[in-house]
Amino acid sequence: MEKTRQALEAIKKCMAAMYLGPELKKGLIEAETSVLKGLPIKPKELDTDHGYFVCQVCGFTVGYCEEYKDHRYCMNCGQRIDWSDGDDN
Repeated sequence: MEKTRQALEAIKKCMAAMYLGPELKKGLIEAETSVLKGLPIKPKELDTDHGYFVCQVCGFTVGYCEEYKDHRYCMNCGQRIDWSDGDDN
């Protein structure tokens, strides 16, 4: 996870340090979005009684039949989901 955070920091520094043409800026924004999706984020809501969770990034409701922790990513936007019990992210 440390390398992911370092990549995100490098992208932000590059975007802040230089003039970027529209194509390069678009590419860096897409790269930043991809890196962010790889960082796990806790769901906005988890309802184990009704079998669904809500993605914090896109708001998509993901239903599940078996075990909610089997869903490592949002099925709509691809955001990585954090199912850890602690707050040490």
